[in-house]
Amino acid sequence: MRPPIRHPGTFTEGLGRYRILLQREPPHIPKQLLFTTYICRPQVGLIVDLPIAPEWKIERLSDLFSTTTLHTSQQTALIDILSDAFVTGQEQCIKINGIPDEWHCRLTITHDVLPEIAPLLITLAGKWRYFEAALEAHLMDGSYSVTEEKFIGGQSAPVIDTYGPHPGEGWKELEAKPVAKCPTMTVIFSNSADQIKSQLQENLGSRLLK
Repeated sequence: MRPPIRHPGTFTEGLGRYRILLQREPPHIPKQLLFTTYICRPQVGLIVDLPIAPEWKIERLSDLFSTTTLHTSQQTALIDILSDAFVTGQEQCIKINGIPDEWHCRLTITHDVLPEIAPLLITLAGKWRYFEAALEAHLMDGSYSVTEEKFIGGQSAPVIDTYGPHPGEGWKELEAKPVAKCPTMTVIFSNSADQIKSQLQENLGSRLLK
């Protein structure tokens, strides 16, 4: 049996502690270093119970969005009520430490003029797209003392494209919520009320409610 090939430069100063790296053997990764990074991007979902009473005069989601109702003592468009509810649900979800879960919120909208007709029943669905950074895409700039078990320097995950539908190279989309490893770093995006209104109108406004 051939003896292992020792890798030069793996000795550390101090009390003679050292580690020998063998060929084709992965190096020891200190627990203090973060090599698991996730991105969580919000998705907006909307479910309207059918059928809708004809008195509402709603055929498409755009009609629903423009419908006004009495809210906090003033007439308010449903698109504003929905977007505010999304922001509230999103913020409550993010407050919980760790990777956020999906959430749902049920709204009941009563007709102002004809309160006797069936109300609008709307379910808001807050979902997330999960991405994980590739191990080899992390950048380390510094040094690690085996004796002191301390890293001095900087670490960074892959560059994040904040405008496109995908965060970019070095990121892989996951099919489900990941089980967080420890230690880990999570980047959570959130949408403003204006962004949510834009998404609802552009992506869902033309859909028929039948």
